Amino acid sequence: CTRKALPSLLLLLLLGMLATTHAFASPRADGDINTIVGTGTASSTGDGGLASSATTNRPRGVAYDAQGNLYISENSGDRIRRVDVDTDIITTIAGEGMSEDEGIDATTASISSPRGISISDNVLYIAINNMAIRAIDLSTNIITTVGGSLSGTGSSPDGTPATSALLNGVKSV
Repeated sequence: CTRKALPSLLLLLLLGMLATTHAFASPRADGDINTIVGTGTASSTGDGGLASSATTNRPRGVAYDAQGNLYISENSGDRIRRVDVDTDIITTIAGEGMSEDEGIDATTASISSPRGISISDNVLYIAINNMAIRAIDLSTNIITTVGGSLSGTGSSPDGTPATSALLNGVKSV
């Protein structure tokens, strides 16, 4: 079973293991489990090395792009990581900085408690700290806020522009 062909239902079942094991695994064709990312230690180390030797810190969401690369949101690591499908090398693509500015490189951005993630049309969408949805253009690595506010939660009336609306409890996208 290739990562690209991993059924969505199985992904959901494995998500339950992510936060407690600090690792991500998938089944092999022979029925055994293959650890793709993480050693089981809660930390965010190993960028530039093999994903199976890296540590992850409370991973909460996973998504695959059209090429089969794996993306992981680390809720306690405050970052998004990517595992290259061809090399199995892990890198942090977002969350190493402190800026909440718009239109900046995602590695310089603050990614506070990311939860669910999804990919559509080469854009990675991230549910941020229960209050916003941010988007990373995967071809440029530029991050923007597409819904909610990074400064607070709440509710807004219908017709409020998405980037001005207050959201509450955003956990998945």
